[in-house]
Amino acid sequence: MKNQIIELPATTFTGLATHFKDLHPEGIKGAVDVHSPDYYEGAKRFAYIAGDSDGGRVSAVWAILSTGEMATLVKNPGAVVPLDDVFGSIRQQGGKWLFALSTDKLVELYASHGFVPVAWLQWDNAQAPASWDYDKYGRPAPAFFVHRYYLTPAECETYEAGRHMVRTYDDGLNLVLKLVSRI
Repeated sequence: MKNQIIELPATTFTGLATHFKDLHPEGIKGAVDVHSPDYYEGAKRFAYIAGDSDGGRVSAVWAILSTGEMATLVKNPGAVVPLDDVFGSIRQQGGKWLFALSTDKLVELYASHGFVPVAWLQWDNAQAPASWDYDKYGRPAPAFFVHRYYLTPAECETYEAGRHMVRTYDDGLNLVLKLVSRI
């Protein structure tokens, strides 16, 4: 069987993303944002299909927004998805940065595919999903990650050495957009 990556219409994308998100336990659900189809208009929306197009099964979806942000990456929890293929496509299709909760698992995942955390926000209880389990998932700081392609070796070393805290989302976004606009 041949695996493939295809583009999706916005409504199909949000339907699949919501379905996959709902299959996950609460902590993972709380770490995935799925917006209305209007949010994804103008974005590139993708699905990873395991198998051929006639008998294949959608296993993961993600979007790349016009700013180069990788958004709403979510997979079917029962699927085995070759993440090297997914992240290779993300980079090839213009994915430059992302915003995510800084759980150990996510930081390791993104770092293993070349993304470096460059700015961190303080956890805000008011922004937590209603079902967030603090005892189980703690208070992971939301973080901005930039692909190392957009950073100098010195910047990679500096950002990987410790947390650069920002006061607001806009401060982090401005830093990221400045970093990725240089190339």
